[in-house]
Amino acid sequence: MNLTNNRPYFLGIDEVSGELNQDCDKSLKNEYIAHFASCFKAKTIRVWLKMDELFKVNEDDELEFIPNEILKLHEYLALLKEHGVERFLLLDWGFVYPYGYKAQDHWTVPDPKNETDMYRRFLLVQEKVRFEIARNFLDIEYYEPTNEPDLGGSFVHKNGFVNAKEKEPYIYTRNEISEIVCDLSYYCNRGVKRANKDAKVLLPSFCNFEYAPKYLEQIYLNIESGKFPRFTNKSKNVNDYFQLLSF
Repeated sequence: MNLTNNRPYFLGIDEVSGELNQDCDKSLKNEYIAHFASCFKAKTIRVWLKMDELFKVNEDDELEFIPNEILKLHEYLALLKEHGVERFLLLDWGFVYPYGYKAQDHWTVPDPKNETDMYRRFLLVQEKVRFEIARNFLDIEYYEPTNEPDLGGSFVHKNGFVNAKEKEPYIYTRNEISEIVCDLSYYCNRGVKRANKDAKVLLPSFCNFEYAPKYLEQIYLNIESGKFPRFTNKSKNVNDYFQLLSF
């Protein structure tokens, strides 16, 4: 990569809006973030968004936008563009769940072994979420299906993790996480590309630098094995899962 020619892509910020996400700092207003981006001449912003505050799910696992929330997102993106931002990376800050699933928090992933059918439904709901976002927000060109799953427990865990005194039984192994990430990336990519074939999907960012090389290698080995994604046609094509890496 020629860093000089691609310099605009390095001028970016990562910020969480208190107006779009209910359980974060309410003082962090959209206007402030837009002003901050303008001061730093940021051209790219990573937009954190709690998907379960944007959608509700009916008995058939079909999605409905929550009208006021979708309007908020449209207005936020327009405000950022007015302040010079040109590219948006949407980070899914938590998951939307199939109808009737009682997740303790929004980072729970149904257990592929012990909740197999619910895990299948979960993946299909993630695909629908990305399709609806990509269809309604063509300004969003980049998608990140979840955040830092390689941390193990923090952002991808079994149901029960939050309230458990002993956390270990509710933490997926790193191999299990790499398999979940393969499934999640494939279904999210499929949803995005159905709506916007030019959009790009990032492999969910990882930050455990000691383990990162092995984790990344395992993801590629999973794809090369021909066993993924689960519940649908298998693919050994990395581009069917993601097109970009994020550290």
